[in-house]
Amino acid sequence: MRPPDFVLKYDPMEIPELAKQYLATFDDKDREMEDAGKRILSGEFTFSNLEIICKWLSARNIQLLDRNPIKIERALEHAISAMGVKEAVCSLTQLDGIAVKRASAILAAMYPKRYTVMSIYSLESLGVKDSGSVYIYLHYLDFCLRLAEKYRITMRELDRANWRWWSKRKM
Repeated sequence: MRPPDFVLKYDPMEIPELAKQYLATFDDKDREMEDAGKRILSGEFTFSNLEIICKWLSARNIQLLDRNPIKIERALEHAISAMGVKEAVCSLTQLDGIAVKRASAILAAMYPKRYTVMSIYSLESLGVKDSGSVYIYLHYLDFCLRLAEKYRITMRELDRANWRWWSKRKM
């Protein structure tokens, strides 16, 4: 299988302004998500922290998380100790209600410099149709890391800019 051809669909010089516009609307929710990720890294492997991150991405099917009361701690511990991206994602997708996109949000909340969120919005901003594949996420993450390095931005700035670019087009 050939990896997708990711191409940023807007001028990269717009990234800082788009990210700023995103934060003007979602700063509190974004901070809650990031704080939940920090708490998980500090050992608070709670349903509540996981739920905050998952709701930040999408409240759809959030009730499925309720099926995981005893598996959450183990899955989060495995994600933190994973030797690679695929292992980290797969440890989280073992939980009911967590697919690749939600796993990417959880990892981005915990490690915002290393991971980014893969969503329908971010994929469209890079010219790729929606996907929930680990394979696509691995290539997507690599592309985003290179893009962030090239334009000297953070992964979170890129994620925020991609979401804002997509949302402006849908208005």
